[in-house]
Amino acid sequence: MKNILGVLGGMGPQATVRFYDLAIEKSRAMGACKNCDFPHMVISNAPVPDFISGRKDEEVAVGMIEQEIVRLENAGADFLVITCNTMHLHMERFRAKGSVPILSMIDAVVDKIKGLRAFVWVNSSDILLHDQSFGHMQVRTLSRRYASSRRP
Repeated sequence: MKNILGVLGGMGPQATVRFYDLAIEKSRAMGACKNCDFPHMVISNAPVPDFISGRKDEEVAVGMIEQEIVRLENAGADFLVITCNTMHLHMERFRAKGSVPILSMIDAVVDKIKGLRAFVWVNSSDILLHDQSFGHMQVRTLSRRYASSRRP
């Protein structure tokens, strides 16, 4: 029996769709061709309030994700992924809420860049709020907050 992947999405539904497309693409690259060859996934599309532009709804959004973690576990998920970069700010809290592993895209990136001398990290300003060190590399944050996404 296959492991069941729980996908916590909806925080920017495009990220959820992109994750699903990549999962199908990677499965095909690994030889999947029949329906039974593809991963078993349970996808949650949680329409949480935005908290990138303002943090006032952050606790509501985090509480909704905690509820979705329980729902996905009850649906039989063996492990979870979160398709939203910013929501990774609360990864430790989410991991404490559930009993199944939650994979981190931040940890995956860090694993991928180990051994590199330099890299560029593009992110929302809420993810890296200060300089950080990843092993032998120093990460210097070069992000600015914009009041609006509109250009003048």
